[in-house]
Amino acid sequence: MRYRKEIDGLRALAVLPVILYHAGFRFFGGGFVGVDIFFVISGYLITSIILAELESGSFSLTHFYERRARRILPALFVVMFACIAFAWVWMLPDQMEQFLASLIATSTFVSNIFFWKTVGYFNSATELMPLIHTWSLAVEEQYYLLFPIFMMLTYKLGKLWIGWMIALVFVISLAGAQLISTTHSQQFGFYMLPTRGWELLIGALIAIYQLPIAIKKDNHYFNQLGSLFGLLLIFYAVFAYSELTPFPSIYGLVPTIGAALIIIFAKDQTLVGKLLGTKPLVAIGLISYSAYLWHQPMFAFAKVRSLDEPSMWLMSMLSVLSFVFAYLSWKYVEKPFRNKNWISRKQIFGYGVMLSLLFTGIGFAGSKVNIPTLWEIQNPNLINKALPKDNSSNDSCIVDIKKYGNADCVLSGEGNRIVVVWGDSHANVLSKIVPVVSGVKIYVISHPGCPPVIGMRRFDGLGNSFNCNNTDTLGNYAKFIESLKPDTVVLVGRWTLYLNGFHRNGILQSEHHFLSLTNTNNVVKPLLTRRAMFQEQLHYTVNYFSKNSNVILLMQPPDYANYSLNKLRRTSFYESIREINQWHESELVIFQRFNSLSPRVEVLDSKMLFCDYEKCNTRANGVLLYSDDNHLTYDGAKRQWDFIIGSLGLGGDQSEI
Repeated sequence: MRYRKEIDGLRALAVLPVILYHAGFRFFGGGFVGVDIFFVISGYLITSIILAELESGSFSLTHFYERRARRILPALFVVMFACIAFAWVWMLPDQMEQFLASLIATSTFVSNIFFWKTVGYFNSATELMPLIHTWSLAVEEQYYLLFPIFMMLTYKLGKLWIGWMIALVFVISLAGAQLISTTHSQQFGFYMLPTRGWELLIGALIAIYQLPIAIKKDNHYFNQLGSLFGLLLIFYAVFAYSELTPFPSIYGLVPTIGAALIIIFAKDQTLVGKLLGTKPLVAIGLISYSAYLWHQPMFAFAKVRSLDEPSMWLMSMLSVLSFVFAYLSWKYVEKPFRNKNWISRKQIFGYGVMLSLLFTGIGFAGSKVNIPTLWEIQNPNLINKALPKDNSSNDSCIVDIKKYGNADCVLSGEGNRIVVVWGDSHANVLSKIVPVVSGVKIYVISHPGCPPVIGMRRFDGLGNSFNCNNTDTLGNYAKFIESLKPDTVVLVGRWTLYLNGFHRNGILQSEHHFLSLTNTNNVVKPLLTRRAMFQEQLHYTVNYFSKNSNVILLMQPPDYANYSLNKLRRTSFYESIREINQWHESELVIFQRFNSLSPRVEVLDSKMLFCDYEKCNTRANGVLLYSDDNHLTYDGAKRQWDFIIGSLGLGGDQSEI
């Protein structure tokens, strides 16, 4: 097919916003849509090539996959080798474990599935993942496995029928993306081919139909108007969208239609065609694939290495450096491996399989053999005993709780005295190591993300419910707890989140966290209104349980959301007295509300387990107490259990499950 330099310019228009968005330039709040533009370009080019070869009778699946291997694998493997070295030198043990798993997923082109199961794209934890961006490569590779075969099987039906079938799949895929983007499964929608395929199919439809209006020389007016409108649509998405925009959904039509209009209408004679055909943009477009590969590892390792958030000056320098590496990668890796005279088809397939197996083997060996990272070698006494991945008991409480909602239920011990711990992910941490106390049954009921308050739900910034299953005024979990006839009910939660809002790296992100009464559809956003509503429902909860049980409200450990996760893990405590005082001021708001519940509730302040008069510790005797900015490790949870058991007067024979 004829080379179109404006498409290379469009690639530059796709990769630049992605890099600037990941670098932290919030002005480019929708920079992530650059990936969607890449999908449209790929769909167009791949379909054009397949059609041209089918028409000439020269199409071959082997040849098709050879071209894809030459294009994708060499530069990707170089980046992966570099990541392994920096990961071993700079990463903490749990970060290394996550990286090794992502290495396996990337090698087998299922990283989109891995990250779907692991973490949301807009989660702050992804900023420390060097290979998070390979999800888009996995989507494309999965598409390449299916689409050429579809074209071979349907080609004799003619372009009209092929186009109608693609259009049908396009509608189904887009409808699925829209439906999922408004539900609790948005993470699936973001990463997976079924809800991303429509973006690739836009490009395929352009290639199949090549709208006649776009190729007539006397339609200069329409070419100018169409290409300018496409450029405006892309700019609008890049600058107006944010991580709060439901995605992918019908919102994704804006940048993808923009890209489609540019492909269709941007000719050499149009303003947009001339702009995208300029040498700087074409040059960036030529190295865009390598730039995309290099930028995320550079940003991620900078954040892994830094105690504080890297400065914008550093991120700017790394953005420029990613293009320097991209040029070197393009010249000395991409171009040579595309030369069939330099490396044969047999060699490209052989090396591809061999290196994929090598990376997969490194991932498995690193996780199974537990080779220590440089950080572990330098800190031999700093032990982070992990919580068990699954410590659910086989008791009937697991079955019974499912009748009431989606919570986890763990039961420990036998006896006439019954203690029920109810809470969110903080209770879920405690559920992993429930102690066995003589003469006491201890139930732990936990639902991450859901406050242990009757009649309340939590929503994210998109208005999606965390599915807390308190579906009526009383609340399903409360009914189950009441049926157990407990002597004591312990409420455990991340109270700072519900009362003070969600923080990321010290910045209040109130739009990420809403509350609502479960018997209404009104999502309450204003912070002061949420606090008042939360306090009222907490009063209701305490009064409800205190009729037949003692009620204990466990204050959470210090919440370090005001610190970057890396600084938390790499330093031993808050070194700034001012920041300690800020944390105490934040906690004072919570104490005032909890103390107002007296005398029906006893408040246990577990802060004494982690703080003294001068500082709050994240580790003790060389042992980490925190796994992130607010959740405890095994040793931290053990401390908290000892505190709870002691406060309840349940001494005597204790052990862990």
